[in-house]
Amino acid sequence: MEKPVNQKELNKYFKLLIKSSLFVFLGVFLSKIFSYAYRIIIARYFGPEIYGAFSLAIIIFLWFVVFSSLGLIEGILRFIPIYRGKKKLNNIRYIFKFSLGILFFSSILAGLILFFLAEFISINIFNDINLVFFLKILGILIPFYIILNIFLTIIQSFERIKIHSFIADFLQNFLKLIFIILLIFIGLNTNSVILSYFLGVLGAFVISFIYCKYYLSEIFKKIELNKSSKKKYTKRTFFLFLAIDFLRNFK
Repeated sequence: MEKPVNQKELNKYFKLLIKSSLFVFLGVFLSKIFSYAYRIIIARYFGPEIYGAFSLAIIIFLWFVVFSSLGLIEGILRFIPIYRGKKKLNNIRYIFKFSLGILFFSSILAGLILFFLAEFISINIFNDINLVFFLKILGILIPFYIILNIFLTIIQSFERIKIHSFIADFLQNFLKLIFIILLIFIGLNTNSVILSYFLGVLGAFVISFIYCKYYLSEIFKKIELNKSSKKKYTKRTFFLFLAIDFLRNFK
Protein backbone atom coordinates (compact mmCIF):
# COMPACT_ATOMS: atom_id res chain seq x y z
CA MET A 1 0.00 0.00 0.00
CA GLU A 2 1.36 3.39 -1.04
CA LYS A 3 2.13 5.98 1.62
CA PRO A 4 0.02 9.16 1.53
CA VAL A 5 1.70 12.23 0.09
CA ASN A 6 3.14 14.55 2.71
CA GLN A 7 1.97 17.99 1.57
CA LYS A 8 4.48 19.92 3.71
CA GLU A 9 7.38 17.87 2.39
CA LEU A 10 6.09 18.26 -1.17
CA ASN A 11 5.87 22.06 -0.76
CA LYS A 12 9.39 22.10 0.69
CA TYR A 13 10.85 20.29 -2.33
CA PHE A 14 8.82 22.44 -4.72
CA LYS A 15 10.19 25.64 -3.15
CA LEU A 16 13.70 24.21 -3.30
CA LEU A 17 13.20 23.39 -6.97
CA ILE A 18 12.02 26.94 -7.72
CA LYS A 19 14.91 28.54 -5.82
CA SER A 20 17.50 26.28 -7.47
CA SER A 21 16.01 26.88 -10.93
CA LEU A 22 16.08 30.65 -10.45
CA PHE A 23 19.67 30.52 -9.21
CA VAL A 24 20.75 28.38 -12.17
CA PHE A 25 18.89 30.64 -14.61
CA LEU A 26 20.59 33.73 -13.15
CA GLY A 27 23.99 31.99 -13.29
CA VAL A 28 23.54 30.97 -16.93
CA PHE A 29 22.23 34.44 -17.85
CA LEU A 30 25.21 36.23 -16.29
CA SER A 31 27.54 33.61 -17.74
CA LYS A 32 26.33 34.39 -21.26
CA ILE A 33 26.77 38.13 -20.70
CA PHE A 34 30.35 37.66 -19.44
CA SER A 35 31.13 35.19 -22.22
CA TYR A 36 29.87 37.55 -24.95
CA ALA A 37 31.68 40.51 -23.39
CA TYR A 38 34.89 38.45 -23.24
CA ARG A 39 34.67 37.49 -26.91
CA ILE A 40 33.69 41.01 -27.97
CA ILE A 41 36.81 42.38 -26.26
CA ILE A 42 38.97 39.83 -28.09
CA ALA A 43 37.37 40.57 -31.47
CA ARG A 44 37.33 44.37 -31.12
CA TYR A 45 40.68 44.85 -29.38
CA PHE A 46 42.80 42.23 -31.20
CA GLY A 47 40.94 41.85 -34.50
CA PRO A 48 39.33 38.94 -36.37
CA GLU A 49 42.64 37.15 -37.01
CA ILE A 50 43.44 36.65 -33.31
CA TYR A 51 39.79 35.93 -32.50
CA GLY A 52 39.74 33.24 -35.19
CA ALA A 53 43.01 31.72 -33.94
CA PHE A 54 41.70 31.70 -30.38
CA SER A 55 38.42 30.02 -31.40
CA LEU A 56 40.29 27.39 -33.43
CA ALA A 57 42.69 26.75 -30.54
CA ILE A 58 39.76 26.17 -28.17
CA ILE A 59 38.19 23.67 -30.60
CA ILE A 60 41.47 21.72 -30.86
CA PHE A 61 41.88 21.89 -27.07
CA LEU A 62 38.38 20.51 -26.47
CA TRP A 63 39.02 17.60 -28.84
CA PHE A 64 42.06 16.65 -26.77
CA VAL A 65 39.97 17.00 -23.61
CA VAL A 66 37.24 14.72 -24.98
CA PHE A 67 39.66 11.95 -25.94
CA SER A 68 41.72 12.16 -22.74
CA SER A 69 38.64 12.14 -20.47
CA LEU A 70 37.84 8.58 -21.72
CA GLY A 71 34.17 8.96 -20.84
CA LEU A 72 34.97 8.54 -17.13
CA ILE A 73 33.36 11.82 -16.10
CA GLU A 74 30.01 10.64 -17.48
CA GLY A 75 30.50 7.44 -15.50
CA ILE A 76 31.07 9.42 -12.29
CA LEU A 77 27.87 11.36 -12.88
CA ARG A 78 26.00 8.12 -13.41
CA PHE A 79 27.32 6.03 -10.52
CA ILE A 80 27.82 8.42 -7.62
CA PRO A 81 24.08 9.27 -7.31
CA ILE A 82 23.31 5.54 -7.42
CA TYR A 83 25.77 4.78 -4.63
CA ARG A 84 24.58 7.81 -2.67
CA GLY A 85 21.05 6.41 -2.78
CA LYS A 86 22.35 3.09 -1.46
CA LYS A 87 24.55 4.93 1.11
CA LYS A 88 27.68 3.21 -0.16
CA LEU A 89 30.28 5.88 0.57
CA ASN A 90 33.19 3.50 0.06
CA ASN A 91 32.06 2.82 -3.49
CA ILE A 92 31.83 6.56 -4.12
CA ARG A 93 35.37 7.06 -2.80
CA TYR A 94 36.61 4.18 -4.92
CA ILE A 95 35.00 5.47 -8.14
CA PHE A 96 36.28 9.00 -7.43
CA LYS A 97 39.87 8.01 -6.66
CA PHE A 98 40.03 5.39 -9.41
CA SER A 99 38.78 7.88 -12.03
CA LEU A 100 40.98 10.68 -10.69
CA GLY A 101 44.08 8.47 -10.95
CA ILE A 102 43.38 7.42 -14.54
CA LEU A 103 42.39 10.90 -15.71
CA PHE A 104 45.40 12.49 -14.02
CA PHE A 105 47.78 10.45 -16.19
CA SER A 106 45.67 10.55 -19.37
CA SER A 107 45.28 14.34 -19.13
CA ILE A 108 49.02 14.86 -18.58
CA LEU A 109 49.74 12.66 -21.61
CA ALA A 110 47.23 14.60 -23.73
CA GLY A 111 48.68 17.90 -22.49
CA LEU A 112 52.22 16.86 -23.40
CA ILE A 113 51.13 15.71 -26.86
CA LEU A 114 49.34 19.01 -27.53
CA PHE A 115 52.24 21.05 -26.12
CA PHE A 116 54.91 19.39 -28.25
CA LEU A 117 52.75 19.14 -31.39
CA ALA A 118 51.58 22.77 -31.13
CA GLU A 119 54.01 24.04 -33.72
CA PHE A 120 53.34 21.18 -36.15
CA ILE A 121 49.54 21.56 -35.84
CA SER A 122 49.68 25.34 -36.17
CA ILE A 123 52.04 25.62 -39.15
CA ASN A 124 51.72 22.35 -41.07
CA ILE A 125 47.98 21.81 -40.69
CA PHE A 126 46.39 25.24 -40.19
CA ASN A 127 49.19 27.50 -41.47
CA ASP A 128 48.67 29.94 -38.60
CA ILE A 129 51.67 30.97 -36.49
CA ASN A 130 49.35 32.62 -33.94
CA LEU A 131 48.12 29.18 -32.86
CA VAL A 132 51.49 28.02 -31.52
CA PHE A 133 51.49 29.92 -28.21
CA PHE A 134 47.76 29.39 -27.75
CA LEU A 135 48.05 25.59 -28.10
CA LYS A 136 51.10 25.38 -25.84
CA ILE A 137 49.27 27.17 -23.02
CA LEU A 138 46.16 25.05 -23.58
CA GLY A 139 48.31 21.90 -23.46
CA ILE A 140 49.43 22.92 -19.97
CA LEU A 141 45.80 23.62 -19.08
CA ILE A 142 44.38 20.18 -20.01
CA PRO A 143 45.06 18.42 -16.65
CA PHE A 144 43.57 21.34 -14.67
CA TYR A 145 40.53 21.49 -16.98
CA ILE A 146 39.78 17.76 -16.71
CA ILE A 147 40.25 17.62 -12.93
CA LEU A 148 38.06 20.74 -12.64
CA ASN A 149 35.35 18.82 -14.47
CA ILE A 150 35.77 15.88 -12.10
CA PHE A 151 35.20 18.15 -9.10
CA LEU A 152 32.24 19.85 -10.79
CA THR A 153 30.73 16.44 -11.54
CA ILE A 154 31.20 15.41 -7.90
CA ILE A 155 29.47 18.62 -6.77
CA GLN A 156 26.63 17.99 -9.23
CA SER A 157 26.33 14.34 -8.14
CA PHE A 158 25.86 15.46 -4.53
CA GLU A 159 23.08 17.80 -5.70
CA ARG A 160 24.90 21.00 -4.76
CA ILE A 161 23.27 22.73 -7.71
CA LYS A 162 23.87 26.31 -6.62
CA ILE A 163 27.61 25.99 -6.11
CA HIS A 164 27.89 23.95 -9.32
CA SER A 165 26.11 26.66 -11.29
CA PHE A 166 28.16 29.37 -9.58
CA ILE A 167 31.52 27.79 -10.51
CA ALA A 168 30.66 26.27 -13.89
CA ASP A 169 28.48 29.05 -15.29
CA PHE A 170 29.30 32.28 -13.46
CA LEU A 171 32.80 32.16 -11.97
CA GLN A 172 34.77 30.87 -14.96
CA ASN A 173 33.48 33.46 -17.40
CA PHE A 174 33.63 36.26 -14.84
CA LEU A 175 37.30 35.50 -14.10
CA LYS A 176 38.16 35.30 -17.80
CA LEU A 177 36.61 38.72 -18.37
CA ILE A 178 38.34 40.30 -15.37
CA PHE A 179 41.72 38.79 -16.25
CA ILE A 180 41.65 39.85 -19.90
CA ILE A 181 40.88 43.44 -18.87
CA LEU A 182 43.72 43.40 -16.32
CA LEU A 183 46.20 41.79 -18.72
CA ILE A 184 45.37 44.25 -21.49
CA PHE A 185 45.78 47.07 -18.98
CA ILE A 186 49.31 45.94 -18.05
CA GLY A 187 50.20 45.60 -21.75
CA LEU A 188 50.43 41.88 -22.53
CA ASN A 189 48.77 42.34 -25.94
CA THR A 190 47.76 39.10 -27.73
CA ASN A 191 49.15 36.89 -24.96
CA SER A 192 46.42 38.24 -22.66
CA VAL A 193 43.81 36.32 -24.68
CA ILE A 194 44.98 32.82 -23.88
CA LEU A 195 46.42 33.69 -20.46
CA SER A 196 43.06 35.09 -19.34
CA TYR A 197 41.39 31.84 -20.43
CA PHE A 198 44.03 29.84 -18.57
CA LEU A 199 43.67 31.89 -15.37
CA GLY A 200 39.86 31.74 -15.52
CA VAL A 201 39.87 27.93 -15.63
CA LEU A 202 42.62 27.76 -13.01
CA GLY A 203 40.63 29.98 -10.64
CA ALA A 204 37.55 27.77 -11.05
CA PHE A 205 39.74 24.70 -10.46
CA VAL A 206 41.05 26.08 -7.16
CA ILE A 207 37.57 27.05 -5.89
CA SER A 208 36.04 23.69 -6.84
CA PHE A 209 38.88 21.80 -5.13
CA ILE A 210 38.54 23.86 -1.94
CA TYR A 211 34.77 23.32 -1.88
CA CYS A 212 35.08 19.55 -2.35
CA LYS A 213 37.90 19.34 0.21
CA TYR A 214 35.97 21.12 2.95
CA TYR A 215 32.30 20.48 2.16
CA LEU A 216 32.45 17.03 0.51
CA SER A 217 35.42 15.78 2.49
CA GLU A 218 34.00 12.26 2.75
CA ILE A 219 35.12 11.48 -0.81
CA PHE A 220 38.77 12.02 0.17
CA LYS A 221 38.70 9.63 3.14
CA LYS A 222 40.34 6.22 3.12
CA ILE A 223 38.56 3.49 1.18
CA GLU A 224 37.32 0.63 3.36
CA LEU A 225 36.41 -1.89 0.69
CA ASN A 226 38.18 -4.79 2.38
CA LYS A 227 37.46 -7.49 -0.15
CA SER A 228 39.19 -7.20 -3.50
CA SER A 229 36.10 -8.79 -5.07
CA LYS A 230 34.07 -5.70 -4.11
CA LYS A 231 36.60 -3.45 -5.83
CA LYS A 232 36.58 -5.67 -8.91
CA TYR A 233 32.77 -5.68 -8.99
CA THR A 234 32.63 -1.88 -8.67
CA LYS A 235 35.27 -1.42 -11.36
CA ARG A 236 33.64 -3.98 -13.68
CA THR A 237 30.22 -2.36 -13.32
CA PHE A 238 31.73 1.07 -13.92
CA PHE A 239 33.53 0.03 -17.12
CA LEU A 240 30.51 -1.94 -18.35
CA PHE A 241 28.44 1.24 -18.18
CA LEU A 242 31.14 3.18 -20.05
CA ALA A 243 31.29 0.54 -22.79
CA ILE A 244 27.50 0.49 -23.23
CA ASP A 245 27.35 4.30 -23.22
CA PHE A 246 30.13 4.47 -25.83
CA LEU A 247 28.40 1.96 -28.11
CA ARG A 248 25.08 3.79 -27.75
CA ASN A 249 26.66 7.13 -28.68
CA PHE A 250 28.67 5.55 -31.49
CA LYS A 251 25.49 4.24 -33.11
